[in-house]
Amino acid sequence: MLNEMRKPTIVLPFIKSQPERAAKDLYIYLRPETNGVRVESLMFSVIHNDPLFREAISLVYLSNLPGDFVSYKKIIENHYALKCEIAKRGRECFTPLMIERFEEWYKIKWSDANVVPAFKALEILNISSKELFNLWVNDKDFFYVHGQSVKKIGSLYVINYDIPELLKKNCVTTDIAVMVLRTTLTNRELTSLISKMEQALKDGGAIDPKTPPRRCFHYTKSPLEEILDGMGYLYDSNGDSVNIEDVTFVQYLEFKGISLERVIKLVKSPIVEIVEDGIAKEVYLYDYLMGDSYEEAYQKISKIVDIKEAKF
Repeated sequence: MLNEMRKPTIVLPFIKSQPERAAKDLYIYLRPETNGVRVESLMFSVIHNDPLFREAISLVYLSNLPGDFVSYKKIIENHYALKCEIAKRGRECFTPLMIERFEEWYKIKWSDANVVPAFKALEILNISSKELFNLWVNDKDFFYVHGQSVKKIGSLYVINYDIPELLKKNCVTTDIAVMVLRTTLTNRELTSLISKMEQALKDGGAIDPKTPPRRCFHYTKSPLEEILDGMGYLYDSNGDSVNIEDVTFVQYLEFKGISLERVIKLVKSPIVEIVEDGIAKEVYLYDYLMGDSYEEAYQKISKIVDIKEAKF
């Protein structure tokens, strides 16, 4: 089937990092509803017009992934695998700590709450995925824990309400533009870069000023997410995935002695138990490592004592 579909357009093949470089990779991809060429141009202008960004950032990958290729490879489903699974299975996936935080937020016993997965909620409420996604609720009715989002709608507590619409938006006719920036910027400077990119998109009329920029483009927020992004969005012109061991943070972890098997397990099962200062606690790695340097992330990963393997 791969021969019958469009293959990725690789404008710039992925450039493997040199181990001695003190840089990390930032993945940015434009969501399907975005005008890719215009948005790309505005984003690049932010880099080129600022001396700090221009000197500290190199473009190391640029591609366009056709919608039919994205669908065939199940790129979106794989990227959001844990959220998709919980959007189908629901409450049985919550850990005791997640349940405890849910009860604290909503002031209700877990056993008394009508908690339903997103796909079941569509049937119960008899609404479309878009209506569920756009349904506004008060801040007190919205809850987030370990990467999972809950909306309280009437008496229902809907887990990962956004997933059905997210999957629907990504179809055979919607392409995704992907770029990878290699940078030595600090976390604060990266935050400034993203903020300026968001403002440029608004000022340039590429997005509605009322639309959250995160609905238009994604960017890597942690070293672990860099690996997830690399696994999903790095391809060559034949449509083959780039070797995962070429992903920069994977190289770093393997150099530090962490096996590729364990790295992949952490990417797919990010709810783990760590021990800090003699105290065990459960964390969600994508949040826990947010904004970290490679070394900071490695130090935290080395404290993991248990991985709660996802069942998918």
